[in-house]
Amino acid sequence: MIDYTIFSRGRTIPIHGRPLMMGIVNITPDSFFDGGRYLSVDRAVAQADALVEEGADILDLGAESTRPGAVPVGEQEEMDRLLPVLSEVVKRTAVPISWRRRSGGTIVAPPGLVETTRPYSIRG
Repeated sequence: MIDYTIFSRGRTIPIHGRPLMMGIVNITPDSFFDGGRYLSVDRAVAQADALVEEGADILDLGAESTRPGAVPVGEQEEMDRLLPVLSEVVKRTAVPISWRRRSGGTIVAPPGLVETTRPYSIRG
């Protein structure tokens, strides 16, 4: 069995032959899974906290629906959804947080936050 280690946000996460659990917080009004339950910053942050408490090793924040037939949203709307939640979640947890723009492009994030399409450094 091969062991891997993820280095992210100053935290080392060993992977000793076990899968990691990713908690997903959809901050979209038309999510195919939760139907927009986490649109407010408070509800989204509370859900992220709950997922970490329940054992999530990684969090993913989704600000644009990828369900089949979803209408793409503009960059500003996506950032208006993402950045307030991301800014709060990053203060509350040390678990890695992933997010990415479906359409690509760069996110101008608040100081201390860096968007990347590779949020983790994996070594094995």
